[in-house]
Amino acid sequence: MGGGSPLLKCLRSPLLVDVLGFDPLQRKEYFRHVFQNTEQANQIFELVQRNETLFRMCLLPATCWVIGSIFQQNPQAELLRDIPETATLTEIHLRLLLSFLGTNSRPRHLEVLCSLAKDGILHGRLVFHEEELKECGLDYYLTSDSPSANRKVFHQDVQVETLYRFTHLSFQEFFAALFYLLDTEETTGAPDRDLSEVFGDRKERTSRYLVLIRFLYGLCNMERMSVLQESWSLKLSRTKVWPELLRWVDQEAKTHPFKGEEVLLELCHCIYDMKDSVFAQRAMNDVHDLDLRTQLLTRLDFEAFSFCLSAAETLNSVRLSGCEFGPQRFQQLLPGFLKSSEIQ
Repeated sequence: MGGGSPLLKCLRSPLLVDVLGFDPLQRKEYFRHVFQNTEQANQIFELVQRNETLFRMCLLPATCWVIGSIFQQNPQAELLRDIPETATLTEIHLRLLLSFLGTNSRPRHLEVLCSLAKDGILHGRLVFHEEELKECGLDYYLTSDSPSANRKVFHQDVQVETLYRFTHLSFQEFFAALFYLLDTEETTGAPDRDLSEVFGDRKERTSRYLVLIRFLYGLCNMERMSVLQESWSLKLSRTKVWPELLRWVDQEAKTHPFKGEEVLLELCHCIYDMKDSVFAQRAMNDVHDLDLRTQLLTRLDFEAFSFCLSAAETLNSVRLSGCEFGPQRFQQLLPGFLKSSEIQ
C-alpha cells in the first residue's frame, strides 16, 4: 500500500512494516521447522547453502517454501541435489520449476499461463482475479484434484479469497520470458510476441525487466530448450528471439557503451546464462571496455566475466581494481588479459 493511498485514512492504527526476509540463521530454522527430522533438515540447508545464488534467493520465504514443498513431495529431488555451484539464475529456476510442477502440466495450460504472466509483467499486474483465471482455463491450477494442487503456481490472497498471485514473482517472470519462445500457430507472428516493449528505448523500462531479460537469454540455451520441450511437451523456437537479443546488445553498446559497471556485469550474466559461444563472440564484438571495478563479488560473477572475456577478440581496456583473484583465477583470466591494450 503506497504512502499516499486514501485507504490509509480508514485505518485505526496505520502501520508500515519493512519485510526484510530471512537472514541465514532464519533460513536454517525454517527448514528445521518444516522437516521434523533434524538430519534431513540440515542436509537440505547445506544443499541450498552450497549454491550462492540459490542461498541468496532463500532470503525470500517463498523460495524456502518452494524448496521445502519439493523435498516433502520427493525426498530425493535429484534436480536440486546436483545443482552446480555456478548454476545460473535461469538454470536454478528451471530446476526448481521442473521439480515443483513435475511433468504433468499440459502444454495448452502452460501456453496460457505464459501469456498471462507476460501480460502481467508488461502491465505491472501481479494480482489476478479468480474469474479471470477461470475464463483463461487456468482453473486447472486452482482445483484440489489438479496434479499440481500441492505445488501451487498461484497463491490465494489471505484477505480476499478471489484474488491470486504467482507463488513467486520470479516464477511469473520466468513464464513471461518463456512466452516469447513458444512456437505455436497462435503465437508465431502475433503482435504480442514483439520484444520492443521489453527492449524499449527508455532506460527505466529496460531496468524494470532485468530478470525477464536474463531469463530470455538463459532460455535460449539449446540444452534447456530441449529439457523444456521433453518435460512439458512444449514446442519452442529461438529463431526470432536470438537476433533481438543480439540487437539489444548492439544498441546498448552504441547508445550507452555499458559505462556503468552494474549494467556491464548484468550483460555478462545474460551472455553467460545463454552459454552459446557463437552468440557470445558476436555480442562481445560490440563491447570494447570491461570496467568491473569492485563488481566481481561472487563465484558466479567471476565465471560470467571469465566467459565473456574469453569470447572477446580484442579489448581497449580491462579494469578490475578492487576485485580479489587467487593464482588459479588469475591463470584462468590470463589469456583474456592478453587481448586488452590496457589492464588496470
